[in-house]
Amino acid sequence: MNATVKKAVLRAYLRKGSILFAVVIGLSASSASAVFAAATAWVNSDFSQIRLIAVRDKDGQGYQAGLHIRLEPGWKTYWRSPGDSGVPTVVDWSASRNVSVSGMKWPVPHRSVVAGYQSFVYQDEVVLPVSVASKVSVTSKGTGENLRLVADVNYAVCREICVPLQAALSLDLKPGSSGRGDKVHLRLLEKYRGLVPVNRNLPGLGLTSVVLVDGSGSQTLKVKIESDVKFVHPDMFIEAPQPFAFSVPTIDIDPSGKQATFAFVVSGGRNKLSLAGIEILVTVAEAGQAIEVAHRLSKN
Repeated sequence: MNATVKKAVLRAYLRKGSILFAVVIGLSASSASAVFAAATAWVNSDFSQIRLIAVRDKDGQGYQAGLHIRLEPGWKTYWRSPGDSGVPTVVDWSASRNVSVSGMKWPVPHRSVVAGYQSFVYQDEVVLPVSVASKVSVTSKGTGENLRLVADVNYAVCREICVPLQAALSLDLKPGSSGRGDKVHLRLLEKYRGLVPVNRNLPGLGLTSVVLVDGSGSQTLKVKIESDVKFVHPDMFIEAPQPFAFSVPTIDIDPSGKQATFAFVVSGGRNKLSLAGIEILVTVAEAGQAIEVAHRLSKN
């Protein structure tokens, strides 16, 4: 990722002046061995550790991989839509050799509210899974070609201040053999893939209505969800194009405990744009289940 893009990413997510950014810190790690190592070495900073992990698919034709981030106590990193402030993780895979990388997935985040500002974050640890396909034929004896997964990572970790970090990670993949730590890394990947929302309603959890209420100079988005069991701790995240933003929601759970209505105050930016006609993405999380559903709001 070039310097212009990096600066643009930072500018795009420095909102409301609520976060102080320190200098960017660059780090690197690689792993190359006759045996597929399954992970790079940890790249350490004072605030976090980061590495790549990978395991072979069962058919031996590709790999499941992930960006594994561990955070020091009190520190956090950001979801794809960071909220009122923050920077999402951005990864450039273009230097990878003989592999293609697709579909970085985002497990459901945690909502953090400080001094009225909300951000959508990960704490303690997260794995961002990706799928990796070989561009050359893979056999049980190997390809004779080097397969290398290379990630140029830009991410931020925050506490009282936000520190942008860079990490250069490189992992040689060994076709036709298992890697050291395969079972451990597979469990990690399965855990965090299980926290990635599915893009549809589930039999026991779903959206039932999405309504935009226009008031005098204000907009409120009301989203109703339903479960086949009582809600425990439901949460919801709304994504929309700039300049739209959404308040911390109020949540009304009906007496049965199986229906909940989330109400968000909508900001349309300086020009107070209407959300009517705009497509939004609704992410719902509840008791280990998560869904995300796109919905275009009707025009009045």
